[in-house]
Amino acid sequence: MPVDCPSFLLVLTERALSYHVLVGHLDPLAEESGIFGRLSNLGYVSPIGHLLARYGIELADSPTRIQAPLRAFQKAKGLPVTGKPDSTTLDALKRGHGI
Repeated sequence: MPVDCPSFLLVLTERALSYHVLVGHLDPLAEESGIFGRLSNLGYVSPIGHLLARYGIELADSPTRIQAPLRAFQKAKGLPVTGKPDSTTLDALKRGHGI
């Protein structure tokens, strides 16, 4: 596959399934899924967090799936630990991730 390939179609013929795969795609930083993706790439999302996100499961006592990873990121960067995606945190996340 070429390095600059933006997407491809994955076909599993024996299972009669196909998936459109976006290579290197991240949702915008303004969306929770974009924040989650960047926190995940930086190692702030636990394996259970990945599993829950994959199946769209949120714990009843968890206000959002990004709160705990955001708190860990904020603590590591010396920011106020709020678990909220304020502008200072988003700027640090953008600098830390690169996009």
